[in-house]
Amino acid sequence: HTNIKACQFDATDLKDIKQAALGFSAFDKVILNAGNCEYVDDARNFDSALFERVISVNLLAMGYCLEALLPKISAGGQLVLVSSS
Repeated sequence: HTNIKACQFDATDLKDIKQAALGFSAFDKVILNAGNCEYVDDARNFDSALFERVISVNLLAMGYCLEALLPKISAGGQLVLVSSS
């Protein structure tokens, strides 16, 4: 399709998301896909900074994207969420 355009931004930065979306009047389809592949797998040496990074990208970023982009999805448009837990 010739009408496909990407909108790239830092998904952990609400201001960056809103800034990137300024160049678009409306979206027919929004596919949100962000994930951080760092494993929280050592309970004895728990790393809270690692945990924060994973939660920030894999969970909070989705909320930022929804806040910034939902109002720009056209009537009848589609929203696709891809995340990692």
